[in-house]
Amino acid sequence: MTFKKNKTVPVDRTSDTFRPQAEARLVEFVNSELLDNLVEELLYLESNLAVFLDKDYVTGEKNQKNIILSQENQCKELVLQLKKWIKVQRLLKKKKISSLDACQPKHRLINKAELGELTVSQFRNINSPKFLRFAGLTEDLENLYDKITRLDRSLYGSIAAQKGNTVADQVERIRSAYIKKSAL
Repeated sequence: MTFKKNKTVPVDRTSDTFRPQAEARLVEFVNSELLDNLVEELLYLESNLAVFLDKDYVTGEKNQKNIILSQENQCKELVLQLKKWIKVQRLLKKKKISSLDACQPKHRLINKAELGELTVSQFRNINSPKFLRFAGLTEDLENLYDKITRLDRSLYGSIAAQKGNTVADQVERIRSAYIKKSAL
């Protein structure tokens, strides 16, 4: 039974991503068209919001202007966070940073609630075409942020944080079974 004595027992790393698979997923992602598509979608939304905020809202009614101005900073902060995240992915693709560095908290997305919620959707009863355009842009921006947040969690998050991901669920089950078997 010397074999069992010298055998190292795997450490329970439920807060860490399963490194080999995570590394493979990350490399596949940064080299895929998905990253390019996300960049294009963000640039489209950013430019449309900038045009809207610079020109279009000025001609609206006062109450619409106030709602839009109250949401302007949140929109800009969401765009800024997404741009920062995408920049890290591009640096990773160019091998200017490591995947270990990319998964550091400073490079992860901030919880949307911490940035301040966009509340434009509660004003859907305003039928102004310009206001509806702004509401649509903010909804698209929130959807993109949510999509990239899920992607961030899938690429860099812990197995426990990936419970909606069936691959991660399977890896966690295998890991749990292996740890239980090794403890015996």
